[in-house]
Amino acid sequence: MSAEPFIAVLIGPGGVGKGTLARRLVDADDRLWLSKSWTTRPVRATEDGTEYHFVDRATFERAIDNDEFLEWAEFHGNLYGTSKKEVHAAESDPACGGLIFDIDYQGARQIRAKVHDASGVFILPPSMEVLEKRLRGRASDTEEVIQRRFQAARREIDHYALFDYLIVNDDLDVSVATLAAIVARQAAEGGPPISVTISVAFGCPFAGEVSQDQVIAIAREAARLGVREIALADTIGVADPWTVRARISATRVAAPDARLRLHFHDTRGTGLANAFAGVEAGVETVLVLSGVTQRHEIARFAYQPSHVVDSIADLIDQL
Repeated sequence: MSAEPFIAVLIGPGGVGKGTLARRLVDADDRLWLSKSWTTRPVRATEDGTEYHFVDRATFERAIDNDEFLEWAEFHGNLYGTSKKEVHAAESDPACGGLIFDIDYQGARQIRAKVHDASGVFILPPSMEVLEKRLRGRASDTEEVIQRRFQAARREIDHYALFDYLIVNDDLDVSVATLAAIVARQAAEGGPPISVTISVAFGCPFAGEVSQDQVIAIAREAARLGVREIALADTIGVADPWTVRARISATRVAAPDARLRLHFHDTRGTGLANAFAGVEAGVETVLVLSGVTQRHEIARFAYQPSHVVDSIADLIDQL
């Protein structure tokens, strides 16, 4: 760990297991601290009151007025936030090597705007069906609450590409090991990859075709600014394998030192072929979200170091 506490932010929809991951990570390393948020929501029947700083709304709103929060957001009618004192206490204590946050994407974006070397790790469920089962496992929630949380989860997953790392939490032990590797790696490197996402790298029928020259120009500027990672994203499902290979090749020429990752929304059934093209080109991180009506179903995933797909055979094995 570095002298300055390392900050890692875990993001993901409710029920995805990010709280369990955070606790397992912290329990395994006494140098890591888990940030405790403020909230105005009531204590659940399964909680003992130590999970959050539970306060009433008036107290929380006074703290907002006094600028006491590093981040805060309203979610399902309740307020959540992280006190600046929490971070200052970690920074002033030599026993703290890293501070782990378990918050939603709104709070995560606020932290990333203020703490530029904070790493964002987005936790995804194996599928939306599994997520719904996990939400139903919270016996204290009504059907209305479950459906509201489930729909909110679909919206929150839209924001995955804004963060540095992705973990599909289908095996808790593997996910904990992957998260620990991310924390160790990023603490050693002094922060997250300085990254840029080209969100319509393969074209956009609504805004006109995005040319290869435009992608090259963006990649060259990113390299000039010291960007270490470039994501080529097909957010509307227009990519084809030929274009994928061409864009990868051009980006590598323009920014030879940057790591590449690919994001595809598989709205036309070409996601697997596009993933093959990326794997053949040696791209380590490939994420494919499937379907038009099931846009957030997680169909295929590969992530370093635990989920590296380094050959087409390995990708087929994961289907």
